[in-house]
Amino acid sequence: MKAHLSRSTSLDRIRQFPAYCFRGCLPHALSYLQTSSTTIQAGLIVVRNFLLTVAVYLSLVLLTLQLSACCWALLLLGTNPFGLIFMLASLFAMCAVACQIIAHDYSKYTQ
Repeated sequence: MKAHLSRSTSLDRIRQFPAYCFRGCLPHALSYLQTSSTTIQAGLIVVRNFLLTVAVYLSLVLLTLQLSACCWALLLLGTNPFGLIFMLASLFAMCAVACQIIAHDYSKYTQ
């Protein structure tokens, strides 16, 4: 007995697959990509703002440590002129005032 090939409905479905993808799956996939891209962009903006904040505060800490090390080294050198001591005292006073201004809550006065 000789086996012969016959067309089945599955072959017709395979041939119709590109048209089905274009009508059914492709618009859904494109809409998913558009909505996910806006979500990804929003997430990247949050991450960028967080990293920017961390970078600013780390640079402030690093600058403070460098300034402290410089002042400590100047004070350990031995005899210091009075101008240097006055300059460092003025610098520390300005830093203290700046910290008080930054930490002050102005929301009490805006109501």
